[in-house]
Amino acid sequence: MDEKTILLKPLLTLKEASLYTSLSVVHLRFLVYNNRITSYKPGGKLVYIERSSLDAYLRSNPSTASTTSKKGGTK
Repeated sequence: MDEKTILLKPLLTLKEASLYTSLSVVHLRFLVYNNRITSYKPGGKLVYIERSSLDAYLRSNPSTASTTSKKGGTK
């Protein structure tokens, strides 16, 4: 699958979503099962995920520089 094609599609298959996000297909299925991302099953089998839903999920729970660069405690 061409990366440019994935960026243009509003709905992605699990495999395309995995390529787009670098998350495993298993983890994406977990997110779908727990309603963390919007998905559709028009034929009852193949799962499609909204690219905008993936973007929103990836932007959730941002970290700041102060919380990610904390060093160990003092002695």
